[in-house]
Formats: sequence, structure tokens, C-alpha cells
Amino acid sequence: MIGDQLRLRNIGGLIIIDFIDMEHADDRKAVLAALNESIKGDKARATILGLSELGLVEMTRQRTRESLAQRLCEPCPTCNQRGLVKGIATISYELLRRIRREATVNGPVQRVEVGLPAPVAAFLAQYEPAALREIERELGVPIAVTPLPDAGAGEYSVVAVVAKEAAK
Repeated sequence: MIGDQLRLRNIGGLIIIDFIDMEHADDRKAVLAALNESIKGDKARATILGLSELGLVEMTRQRTRESLAQRLCEPCPTCNQRGLVKGIATISYELLRRIRREATVNGPVQRVEVGLPAPVAAFLAQYEPAALREIERELGVPIAVTPLPDAGAGEYSVVAVVAKEAAK
């Protein structure tokens, strides 16, 4: 399980794993053996350094590609790029999922109104021009999109307007 998570998240560098206190040496050996087995099929170079007296396993693992955070985020423009914020693509796909969810959770919907930042609108127009039309076709409701020039990258609104017959 730990080996799977290391691969899935592409965790690399010095890794410390905290196991519960184990009093018996046989238990510690079994845990190390299971950890060794879980990283055996890993394409990245990994080395387990052992179990400390405190129950901590130190290991190293080579990173094989960008981490998930690096792939989904961009450097933060506000803090001189020391932190990470969601990227425009990540926000765009999150918005598409939110539109679909809002249009189906409130019963019969007359239309969906979306206010989104201009960069997100530009991304959708350039890379996913058919995405909104496909959602409209699937759900059978029109989607009204309004670019908001002053909105921050993650600031958007999705409002499902409920049909008048369903509201009564």
C-alpha cells in the first residue's frame, strides 16, 4: 500500500514513515519486509535505510516525473512565486465538473448561469471549445457563460436556475 502511494503521488527525496510503536523485533522485521516487497516493482530507485528506535522508517526515492501538485498548480503570483495555486487548466476542468453537478442536483433545471474569470474562459475557448456544448447536450439545458474580467483565477460562480414548475 505504501509503495503504491509513493508511485501514485510520485513522492521523491528523503521520506520518513512513522509506524506505530512495535515492541517485538519480529513485528519490525515483518513491516520492513512488507515495505521492501511493496517497492520491489517500483521503476524509481528506492532505498530503505531501516527502522529507528522511535518506529520511524527512513527511505529515499528518486522522483521520476513532476509531482501531482506541480502538474496541477502554478507558481503563486501574489507571494513572489514561493507557493502554488491551482492552474487555469485545473480550474477549468473543476468548473466543468461543477456545472454538471449543479445542473443535476437541484431537480429540473431551466438553465445554468456561469460567471468565470477571463483566463478560464479563454482556456475553455482554446482547448475545450466543445465541452460546454457537450454538457448542454447531455443535460438538455442551456449554459449562459459570462466572463468576469476582474475575477481572480479561482473565483467563479455556477447557478442552476430551477424550472418554475419544479419550484412550486
